[in-house]
Amino acid sequence: MSVEKILRAVFKEVIVELKTNPQFAKRIEGALGDRLRTQRAKTNRANRRSRPVIDPYESYTTSEEKLREALAPLHEEQLKDVIAEYGMDQARLAMKWKSRDRLVEHIVTTVSTRARKGDAFKGS
Repeated sequence: MSVEKILRAVFKEVIVELKTNPQFAKRIEGALGDRLRTQRAKTNRANRRSRPVIDPYESYTTSEEKLREALAPLHEEQLKDVIAEYGMDQARLAMKWKSRDRLVEHIVTTVSTRARKGDAFKGS
């Protein structure tokens, strides 16, 4: 067995123990001390967008027009918050767009496509 495989097995067991044993997790956190807390504080909000002000899927359940109405008052950054929160930018292109209309159209198209996904398997 290679050193890499041995280390993978060891760390896998450590992770399982961290998740299942709160006392062990506290001892590890204590051993890592302030470095862990500082690191955690930096990574929790770093490069994170704000929570979106609307749920596009909830608005879409009524109609596509209701979704467009809900998106109309939002500014560019709020639209990008919706895209980021609901994983609508796999190619990481939409976050670079400046056009509100383009962002709105992207959200509507994505929500509509996802809502219809699986329709082919539904009974008529």
